[in-house]
Amino acid sequence: PLTKHGTTSSSCIWLNQEEHTPWCIGPGTGIAPFRSFWQQRLFDLKHKGLKPCPMTLVFGCRQSKIDHIYKEETLLAKSSGVFKELFTAYSREPEKPKKYVQDILQEQLASSVYKALKEKGGHVYVCGDVTMAGDVLKTIQSIVREQGKLSAEEGIAFISKL
Repeated sequence: PLTKHGTTSSSCIWLNQEEHTPWCIGPGTGIAPFRSFWQQRLFDLKHKGLKPCPMTLVFGCRQSKIDHIYKEETLLAKSSGVFKELFTAYSREPEKPKKYVQDILQEQLASSVYKALKEKGGHVYVCGDVTMAGDVLKTIQSIVREQGKLSAEEGIAFISKL
């Protein structure tokens, strides 16, 4: 349920123009559809006069100097108002502990994720391998339970309604 809130076809997903609080979560090549999101938003801001929305990107890669190939592009999109926030998790950064996108969600964004989903009509888009997507789902379920003070069953019900 967390990955189907855009318009989809067998090989495409589009970010709805009326999205209020989209959260984009993806490691490695999972950033590809989100790149199209921010490029479209940049175009719409410049050429169609659309207002920015508070989009958040949580991206993961192995090392900042090798794998973070869209860093400058995402920073430009943030400075243009496309992103409200950018977060990057590095899983193989030299001399630093492993950090994954689900760690960023749990440690830095739990309250924001919950508020976005509960109060602001937000949506979560996840792109990556099935294991990572499952881990992100478990993390968001945990966040919803903890932040909303819900039972496990209530947390699952909350997520299933998204």
